[in-house]
Amino acid sequence: MTEYNTLEEEPENSLVPRRLFEEPWDTPTEDLIKEWRESCSSLATAHEQSARTCKRKHVLYGLPSLMIPMVMTPLSAALKDQDWICYVEMSAFMCTAVTSAMVQFFNFSGKTEQHFSFSARYADLVTDIDQELAKPRQFRQQVDTFSLKVKMMYDALNRSAPDV
Repeated sequence: MTEYNTLEEEPENSLVPRRLFEEPWDTPTEDLIKEWRESCSSLATAHEQSARTCKRKHVLYGLPSLMIPMVMTPLSAALKDQDWICYVEMSAFMCTAVTSAMVQFFNFSGKTEQHFSFSARYADLVTDIDQELAKPRQFRQQVDTFSLKVKMMYDALNRSAPDV
């Protein structure tokens, strides 16, 4: 049978302060927090890489939709007497439409911003954990308070983060 600590009921108007005991910092709890730290660190790196990939895609699809019309405008005016220029114009405008649609539909710039933001937020959590674990155990925050804060922040980030 498991023994539980029970609080004896005190009268409501009791002025005697209750003594609360702190949960001590122990190795299993520290290991769990270190595990969360490693997960946050790897997620920060993954989001940074995803942000860079999205940024490259934004440039890859965004530049042609800008450059093709800039090149085709003087080219079509200069070569208006040629029969084949109409086919080149059609092809150029179709390429412009496809690349513009890719940029708009996939929203690479928005995804880039989101991934960079979540990378920074995961990195902030890593820094918070590192700062607390760098202190000697007797000078740290209460372990139950700190672990609850870290777990809540970690869960909130995981729930709202974009897919990596």
